[in-house]
Parts: sequence; C-alpha cells; structure tokens
Amino acid sequence: MNDERLAAGRHHLDNGHRAIDLGYPDEARAFFDAALLQFRGPELRVGEAHAYRGLAQVELTSGDATRAEKNARQAIACFEELQVVLDDIEDVEAIRALRRDAYQGEAAARIVLAEVLTRTGRSAAARAALDSAREVLDQDTGGATAGAVWMSLGRLSLRSGEIEEARQWFEKALQTHREEGDDEGRIAALLLLAEQGRLSSDLQLAEESLQEARRLAKELDHERWEGRVLIGLGALAEQAGRYFEARSFYEDAVEITSSTGELDRKASALVGLGSTLCRLRDVDGFRLMFEGAELYSSTEHSASLASALYRIASAARRARAPELALASAEGARRLWGTTDGLRGQSMALRHIVKALAALKAGRGALAAAIARERLGKESSGNAAEVASWFRERAPADLLADLDALDTDRLLAEARIEAERLLGPMLEGSSCKVDDLGVPTLAIAVIRHISETSSPTLPKTPASASAGHLMVAPTEPDPSEVVPTLPKSPDVSPPRLANAPTEASEDVYASLYGDD
Repeated sequence: MNDERLAAGRHHLDNGHRAIDLGYPDEARAFFDAALLQFRGPELRVGEAHAYRGLAQVELTSGDATRAEKNARQAIACFEELQVVLDDIEDVEAIRALRRDAYQGEAAARIVLAEVLTRTGRSAAARAALDSAREVLDQDTGGATAGAVWMSLGRLSLRSGEIEEARQWFEKALQTHREEGDDEGRIAALLLLAEQGRLSSDLQLAEESLQEARRLAKELDHERWEGRVLIGLGALAEQAGRYFEARSFYEDAVEITSSTGELDRKASALVGLGSTLCRLRDVDGFRLMFEGAELYSSTEHSASLASALYRIASAARRARAPELALASAEGARRLWGTTDGLRGQSMALRHIVKALAALKAGRGALAAAIARERLGKESSGNAAEVASWFRERAPADLLADLDALDTDRLLAEARIEAERLLGPMLEGSSCKVDDLGVPTLAIAVIRHISETSSPTLPKTPASASAGHLMVAPTEPDPSEVVPTLPKSPDVSPPRLANAPTEASEDVYASLYGDD
C-alpha cells in the first residue's frame, strides 16, 4: 500500500512542478495538495516535505508571501525531522539515497524561503537562509541545488544593488552547472549573468551570455528555454535602443511561448513587445501590454502583473498620459506591497512621484518622493536626489509636516492623492480605485483609465522596416515640480554614477518579477 501511495504522490509532485513551469499555479497547487494526501504518515515524510516545498513555490509565484513563507518553513521542519528519523536507521545503504534526497530538498526549501524574505525586504534573514542552505549542502555533494543557491545569492545581490557581487555568484552557478552537466541550469545561470550585464551596462557580456544560452537551448531542442532567451534578447535590444530588432525577438518569443503553453512567459513577451512598439510611437503597444497584463492576472502572477503595470506606467509617462501612468504605477505599488516591499514599491513610487507632479498634486508628489527616499536607500539609485530636488522647492511648513510622518503615513498621503485624482475618472463604471490592489481586477481599472486619458503615440511610419534600426526620439519627462513653486529648468535630478537606467530597471521588472 505504501508503495502505491509513494508512486501516486511522486506522480502528483511531478505534475505540480510541470504546472509551475507552464505557468498554471492553480493546477500546481491542486497537485501538491493531492501529494500531501498520499504522503501522510512518518514513513512517507520526505514526500510530504517536498509537497510543502512545492506549495511554497506556488504561493511565491502567485504573490502570497505570507503563505509561501509558512509552507517553506513547514517543508524545512519536515526535512529536519526526517534527518532525525534517518539517524535511527542502521541500514546505511537503504537510507543513503533517501538522505541525499532530504538534503537536496531542505536546501531547495531554504532557497524558496530566502526568496520570500528577499521580496519582503528582510535581506539579512534571506542571507542567513541561504547560508543555512549552503551548510546543508556541505553534508551532500551539492550538485544542481548548489547552483541554485549561488543563483539565489546573485539575485539577492542584484536586489541590494551589489551588481558586481552578483556577477561572481552567477559565474559560480554557471561553473557548478557546467561541472554537473546540467545544461538547463547553465541556461538559467546565463540568463541571470546577462541580466547582470545589462544592469552594469556591460552589454557585450549580456549579448555573449544570451547567445550562448540560445545555442544551448537549440541543442537541447528545448522551446521553453528558447522562448525565455528570446525575451532576454528582446530586452537587451530594447535597452540598447535597437527597437526593430527588439520587436523581432519579442514576436518570435510570443510565437514560441504560445506553442509551449507558458502563459506567464507569453505575458512577458507581450509586455516587452508592447513596450517596444510604444518606443516606436505605435499605439498598438498599449493594447499588447494590456493583453500581457491580463494574462498575468488570469494566472495569479501578481508580482509579474506588478512588473507589467510598472512598464505600462513607463510608456504612459512617455506618451504624456499622467493619469494612466499614475493608475498603473499605483497598481504596481499595491501589488508589490506584499511581495517586494522595498525594491518593488520604490520602483513604482518613481513613476508615482512624476505623475502626481505632472497632475499638480504637490503634497502627494512630495510625500511620495520622501517615502521613496526612505524605501530606496539600497535599491533605487536616484531616490535621494529626487527627494532633495523636491525638498529644495517645497514650502517650509509643508516639508516640516511631511518629514514628521513615518513611511507608512507618507505612502498613505500619496495614495489619498492618487484616489482623489483617479476616483472621478471611474465614475459610471463598475471599477473602483481599490481594485488596483486586486490582481484579477486591476487591469480593468487600467483599461478604463486608458480609454479616458487617451495616451497619444503617433503610428510608426509605414516606410519604416526592421532593416533600419530607427530609434524614436525620447519624450521629455513631465514636470517634476511642486506646483506651488516656480518651475525650475533643472527638472531631472542627476543619477548616481552606478544607478540603473530607466531601461535597465524596466528590464529587471520584466524578467524577474516572478522569480
């Protein structure tokens, strides 16, 4: 009977992980729950632990950090208890494979926990979780799971702004997967190394890493990985201003991800394609970005939906549609509030500040700038300069009033201003401003605001072709002034020397919101 339950449980685990890969968290959750039913009992504890780890990954993908953390900790507890049970078994040969499986599973669960802690702003605790994963792997040969630890440490470094440190971890992960003969692990590491190259402006490294990843994907005849590489190539070309080239990569990515059924990756490709078309002054870009965002909404990828809304906000600002930029950025901020409280909210506030200023909401713009400064000390390079620019132009009594507030209250001030401006635009519709924080409803609000604010981007000339890498001129940013003061010619505070550019921040949000 136990053998039958074990086989059934393993079948459910395999299906759960396959569903995660394809972007179906609801189905994955059902499979892992079914596995838990099969693995009840002390003799099947390792399967129970793996099921909890799978559920943690599902909730992380879906953006529920609280449930993800609970399941990850439950998985770790199961694996730790299993090791105690194995110590009492005298048959060394019988337990060797089981113990190795438990070590690998526990390390993987600690990696998931570290990702949850990273997204919720607990960087020190995340590093401690990864250190614990490394200690567990020291008792085993490590293998592919060790490579996953190095990649997690690299992602944590990226989020903390430690760009060069991230490169060292990604290179170590690449070497580990190469030694293990794990080609899929190599592709994953190369994609992350390419991202590090983009963020550090080493576009040659990014290009070489992506081309190597593409070669491996083609050798494996692995369309899912090829689709992900094409998204990376599109993002690189977009950042470099090669918009027609980016369009081609994204279009190929849409085609491949449609055939493989990876809804989340298709959504990423659509958002990238839409963003590129907006750069080319083609209003079809917004339609495609909305389509991608709706896919994220349908698959519960709230963190990735936040990334999509962030990019819609970027395009709306360039199209001089501050209402759409404000709604999209506020939606991203609310969705990121529970999944990426520091970096995510700080990124969203970047657009909220500018949109509120363009709409002459001076108090809200100043409150958002100060909140962003407090949240973004590590993760958002020019937050301090932007806040300083506003401070220098704000009335003394207003500045004193806002400086006395804590960060949560500052965010509330900005939210109140956003609701005041957006609320009237939703009158007569079934949408409410509060829907911006609900993954399944947010895009309906954004669509309605879009129809009301009508972003204007001239169509790309018919004579333009992919053979001519034309770069659309950059739209100037809306005014960033507190409206009670005269406009200053210096409306764009200087960035830190090593701060990510707007393009690289957009790329980061697109590729890694759901990892």
